Amino acid sequence: INSIMKAEINSNGTKIAYLEVVNYGEGKVLRLANSSPAGLTDLGEMKTTDYDYKTWYSFSGDEIVILNNTSGYNYTGEVRNTADFSVISQLKFPDRFVPIAFDSRNKQAVLKYGYSGGYDYGYFVDMKTSGIEKTIPYLGDYRSRYLISGGIVMSGNGRFLSVNELKQE
Repeated sequence: INSIMKAEINSNGTKIAYLEVVNYGEGKVLRLANSSPAGLTDLGEMKTTDYDYKTWYSFSGDEIVILNNTSGYNYTGEVRNTADFSVISQLKFPDRFVPIAFDSRNKQAVLKYGYSGGYDYGYFVDMKTSGIEKTIPYLGDYRSRYLISGGIVMSGNGRFLSVNELKQE
């Protein structure tokens, strides 16, 4: 039996993106569908890993921005067209760096090293420009998510920092 893990509806209610378990232990599928009173009409799908917390997605106008875990601690960022789910752009993130903050509106993400210890830097990713810049490192569990909006990264405890202050010179 298939089950939906999480879903998001676009701002005008005509599209739905949902993460579905097809066969437990074999990964999940992110699907995009048209939504109408008559039901759902699939537009496309992509395979993801078996861990739903490792797949990030959100609508941004006529696009959907996806941070997809391809294997282990490896990710890609994709921008897809919501009309047909075709790939507009794709960016491979540096190996073993995982997203901890995601701004779908501005197509930006902050990455941290996925293992304990490791590097003394992280990355800021701008999927609009395909830019990847080093930042100061983030501490804590990679499963902790932060908010990023309007160039500000915010944590759950109320602390915040400008993205420009994160970037290393």
